[in-house]
Amino acid sequence: MGKYTAAILSLFVYQMVLGATYHLDRPDGSQITYYLEEPKHSPKFPILILLQGSQCTSVDGRYDEFATLFTQIFQTAFLTVEKPGFPSKEEGCPKEYLENNTIDQRIEDLHTVFAELRSSKPEWNRELILMGGSEGATLGGLIAHQIPEARYLMLAAGGGGMTFAEELLFLQRKKMTNEGASQGEVDVAQEKMRAKFEEIKGNPTPDKSWYGETNTYKWWASILFRDLRESLASVKVPIYIVQGTEDWSVPVESSDQLASFLQSQNKKVTYVRREGLSHNFQHTNGQSYSKYVYAASVFWLMVQEDQELRFKLMEMIKDDPNSPFLPELWQKIAQIDQRNTMATKVLMSRTGFPLISTHGHQANRDGWLIAQHADRDVAFQKEVLAILETALKQNDTHPPDVAYLTDRVMVNERVQNGQAAKQLFGTQGRLKDKCWEPWSMQDHRTVDERRARYDLGPLADYVRLMNELYGKPECL
Repeated sequence: MGKYTAAILSLFVYQMVLGATYHLDRPDGSQITYYLEEPKHSPKFPILILLQGSQCTSVDGRYDEFATLFTQIFQTAFLTVEKPGFPSKEEGCPKEYLENNTIDQRIEDLHTVFAELRSSKPEWNRELILMGGSEGATLGGLIAHQIPEARYLMLAAGGGGMTFAEELLFLQRKKMTNEGASQGEVDVAQEKMRAKFEEIKGNPTPDKSWYGETNTYKWWASILFRDLRESLASVKVPIYIVQGTEDWSVPVESSDQLASFLQSQNKKVTYVRREGLSHNFQHTNGQSYSKYVYAASVFWLMVQEDQELRFKLMEMIKDDPNSPFLPELWQKIAQIDQRNTMATKVLMSRTGFPLISTHGHQANRDGWLIAQHADRDVAFQKEVLAILETALKQNDTHPPDVAYLTDRVMVNERVQNGQAAKQLFGTQGRLKDKCWEPWSMQDHRTVDERRARYDLGPLADYVRLMNELYGKPECL
């Protein structure tokens, strides 16, 4: 990745982020503080909001690296909103935070900020990406269906298939059972916890705390019994969920249940279950995987737009192969491909190319898809192919992806050199006489043997599938 470093750093130095601090008044006279960093060279831009977890800390400057990537590569504005009491000059957790921080107050503050942005930022293209971790994931899940501009929803370590109260009871039971406690001991501890819930519910005061000095009864009462499924049942945007299996703050079983519920509701959900990772995405071996989890979420986001545009293209070709709107759509796809290629280079310079062992299965497929579509940068495609070929020997990538990228590189190199397109696996093709057919192959007689070695089915089945996708029943 060394050859990309200088170009990437020069890009970051050249494009300065236009960041600003804003204040709005609450009805009680206190202030909401939020930070908006806007891309420098974009007349219209979407906004990504990062929703903070349950920490009693300021968000000012906390996510600078994240903001840089989105404002400079994706031309997306980056928004963060302080909790009550921040920014603060007090030592420790501010009094205003302890007295006023609740999930309901955060929801109200977000609505106030969005209302202001609608009136004051005509540059906002009215698309919003919501991304939150832990309590921030709960917040995003609760508010997404209330925000008409919501475009994508990304939830990290947030559970949601159970209420927070149910999650705490589940974790207590799981922990005590693992430690060898008797059923009677578990039952007594569960009753004590239920009694604590009732105490909090009956006295939602900021003067008492539980499970940490900054977690007041008032805060607990606002979040303990919220059912995220009720809110997410109305969400129509793509949803990304990532959860560690060794999370002892939010049980993975809660995210399992949420993903299952959303799938039953026919939602567009991607669920990434990371084996061995904790609430902060640290592995049981002691290594932190948070940077890989973060990078994986960005790869998912890039692929969403890639696929949406390409499915739109396919539908347009089905309806009218001569549509006058096709050139404009092709141009938009080319722009997204170039942007995704640059973003992938940046992410590779930080975390390497996404492999199964580091970034997980989903990110590995997403990274491959971006490289597959990087046709204007064949050198980059070849570099990724070399990485995947090595990874395949360690079962660290998916065999079909290596076959697809091999064919893509072969076809691209030959066409750019003025030669006839050729390939090994028959994955690349064209519409000819209104039917999809693969470009010619090296040794067509043994193509199915090669495909089988890379977990691909017979070529005839693949040709049939491609013609079905392009709506060409006469070609089957």
